[in-house]
Amino acid sequence: MLEAVIAGIIILGFLAVITQSYISAPKDDPAGQAYQSLKSLDQQGILRPYAQAGDWGSINDNVNIYSRNHTVQICDSSRCWGQKPEAPDVWVGSYIISGYQDYHPYTVRLYLW
Repeated sequence: MLEAVIAGIIILGFLAVITQSYISAPKDDPAGQAYQSLKSLDQQGILRPYAQAGDWGSINDNVNIYSRNHTVQICDSSRCWGQKPEAPDVWVGSYIISGYQDYHPYTVRLYLW
């Protein structure tokens, strides 16, 4: 009987440690937030036409992250449109697309600071 109680306490302690690590995981992940924002724009059909046109300003206008400053950069294999921020503590979320209506890969980067 005593061994069963000790085993139960050990199991409950183990489960408490595991759930504590999941609960205390950082909630503020700027790079993940940037990626999710770009993914959401792609799912809405907004990202790809602007990326193919190199219109980083329109993508930047559609980003709904109000807690931080942000800017967008679009890159293909030969050049980039947009600017990298000149700020300390910059996080970036990158989203790679295959193109819009034809195959022409682009990397869309959303910088948060």
